[in-house]
Amino acid sequence: MGENHKKERTMTAMKKKATGLILLALTAALATGCANNTAGSTEATESAAGSTEQQTAGAEPYEDKIVYNPADYVTLGDYKGMEVTVEGNFDVTDEDIKNEVELELSMMGPDYRVPNREIVKEGDQVNLDYVGKIDGEAFDGGTAEGRDIIIGSGTLIKGFEDGLIGKKVGDVVDLNLTFPEEYANADLAGKDVVFTVTINSLKEPVEMTYDTLTDDYIQSKVGMDSVDAYLKEVRAAMEEEAQSAKEQMVSYSVLDKLREVCKVSEHPAGLDEERIEQSLRYYQDMASAQGTDLDTMLSYYGMTEDGLRADLEESTPASVDAEMILMAIADKEGITNDEAAFADYISDVLAQGIYASEEELYKEFTKDYVHRQYCLDKARELVEDSAVVKFVKETDTEKETETETETETESEKE
Repeated sequence: MGENHKKERTMTAMKKKATGLILLALTAALATGCANNTAGSTEATESAAGSTEQQTAGAEPYEDKIVYNPADYVTLGDYKGMEVTVEGNFDVTDEDIKNEVELELSMMGPDYRVPNREIVKEGDQVNLDYVGKIDGEAFDGGTAEGRDIIIGSGTLIKGFEDGLIGKKVGDVVDLNLTFPEEYANADLAGKDVVFTVTINSLKEPVEMTYDTLTDDYIQSKVGMDSVDAYLKEVRAAMEEEAQSAKEQMVSYSVLDKLREVCKVSEHPAGLDEERIEQSLRYYQDMASAQGTDLDTMLSYYGMTEDGLRADLEESTPASVDAEMILMAIADKEGITNDEAAFADYISDVLAQGIYASEEELYKEFTKDYVHRQYCLDKARELVEDSAVVKFVKETDTEKETETETETETESEKE
């Protein structure tokens, strides 16, 4: 499906919108269990106990070493009922669907169909039987029946595919070739070989477009029953992504507004540095969960570790402002001391199946760390639920703006 062709956009989002990065990224680490995976890639389908054991092997849990009283640093303003403007288009149009499908089709490759010719050309998919012999003797791995090969793909040794160009269906061709000196199988490297090849059939590539999609193509490439089913799946995935982006932008905008109406006098000594290190560790663990290292993962997004650190150093003060304000709200609203609500929060985390027990959860995050995330989540939800959100859309053609005001309530979000 389309999502299999997309890279995660975490880094892009980070560079576009710094405010709230640490707050939201570390909450995501807790919610998804991405953190602390220092032992390699972890599949979501593994058992909760096994997955957590792998993640926590050889690593200390995330913890907050710096403890502070937010009331000493934060002056709260009127944080309920704030008017917030969110800019962006979050509707998924038919044109968006078409563009996404065209992108996915370019990655899936062409359709292959039987042409009105029998002569092999470069780019054709040919079905072959062949036997390879060295000094007149067949060797292991040198024989195949009914194998499909794309001419020009370089799948087989040099000269094999080129030797079939200009031949026709039904021909039996002897190809006198030589294995490369650097061939992976040392027993074959540098040796002369004769492949006797029978060309069974051929198909030519036909570029697929949104308008020419067929059920057969979708069945072969995606494994779905029909074009309609595929298009519905693409739309659902894009609408889910758009809704997620909308919710994220609301969160960012609310945090920005919150920093306007509430004031932070200063930060506790060392708090910014601790949050930077936690975020760096989060991204390192994300890379490990993908079976790679941080430098490699960042390179996918045109970034370096030094660049990531520089971005974090720039964005952290605003993120810490937001954290401290939300912690002050949590204290004022009684969220901090609501043990029953915290127990429900832990139950929700465990219900995701990533952790087998609280004990496993606390191997990856200390209880104080988890409690801080709980307080931040609940305080942010409280502020967002009371906010009056105005969405401003800009058309692609006329660049005119139209506004739509929406008061988000808890029941509407559900």
